[in-house]
Amino acid sequence: MKLRTLGVLLIIVVAIISVSYFAVANTFVSSDSATYESPVNVTVTGNQIYVPAGSVVHVWVKLYATQDVSGTITVQIMKDLILQEPDAKYMLLASEVTMKQGETKDIYLGGFPATDITCYGACFPGSFREYYVIVYWNGQEIYKGTDPDGREWVRTYSK
Repeated sequence: MKLRTLGVLLIIVVAIISVSYFAVANTFVSSDSATYESPVNVTVTGNQIYVPAGSVVHVWVKLYATQDVSGTITVQIMKDLILQEPDAKYMLLASEVTMKQGETKDIYLGGFPATDITCYGACFPGSFREYYVIVYWNGQEIYKGTDPDGREWVRTYSK
């Protein structure tokens, strides 16, 4: 997991990936967290889910501001390509946010179509493993899960 600090802004980010019609029983939850003494606390939790190819996956971000803040929260949807750098950028979801000190907001960023089928078992270099997210605040990366098995991901299967 890669976390970066942002000036004097103190904010907690929670990225949640879900599918609106997908049953909770079929959702696997994992979490990672890190705390920096200063200037930023970042906590990311999310889901690891399997969906039929072609499903629309919805993304929410939960923000907590420790001071008055205004900016853009952006989630870059990525396609993890095995043993190939860089991974492929798939879609950007963003929202403008204004918050008062102590305020918590759940921000719906939108959905993305999980159209391609991910590989299973013995995948070869260049195979598509999963969709995952990178989170930005005002253009600065603040979260990137680097462990393909531990981060939030969406994997697909044929219908």
